[in-house]
Amino acid sequence: MSRLTTEQQQTIREIFNRHRPGKAFVLDRIPANRLQNARESHRIGADEEVIFLYDDTFFNSGRDGIVLTTAGIYGKNAFEEAHHMTYSEFDAVTAGLGAITFKDKSKSNFKVSTVSGTTKKTFEVAQALIAFLIQEDVANLVVTGAKEGQIPVKQNWNCTGCGAPTIPSNKFCEYCGSSV
Repeated sequence: MSRLTTEQQQTIREIFNRHRPGKAFVLDRIPANRLQNARESHRIGADEEVIFLYDDTFFNSGRDGIVLTTAGIYGKNAFEEAHHMTYSEFDAVTAGLGAITFKDKSKSNFKVSTVSGTTKKTFEVAQALIAFLIQEDVANLVVTGAKEGQIPVKQNWNCTGCGAPTIPSNKFCEYCGSSV
């Protein structure tokens, strides 16, 4: 049974469908074998609901790539250990040539390789979904007050131009290009 409301699930599907990244799946559209393999290789707890899976494997096993759950962000490259950060640790996500980098507030980061041609769309959907998941407080995060330099988790992060969810560290909306 999903911890997400029907409205939250619908918004997640709308965000995903807006970008349509290759080799990626959302919610109940994640193939069972890839979901199981991702849970094992990323060491995802059974109590976490998988929301998004980007499969970066050649044989479509789901063992490497990016996973967003109700508790946080996971990433794994081939032949490397899995990385994880909670939404309360999250600070920014950036895209470069063939990789997506997730940065936390302590300025450590992990980089996940992406298949050629999928980086931009995978980055866009991951960025939008993370913004939405933090905004909706899916991990039941409680922030009583942010320290200087930290992003308050309960803040509503929407573009003033189009209303789309965004991340506070963004300078421009990924949907309409407006300054945020």
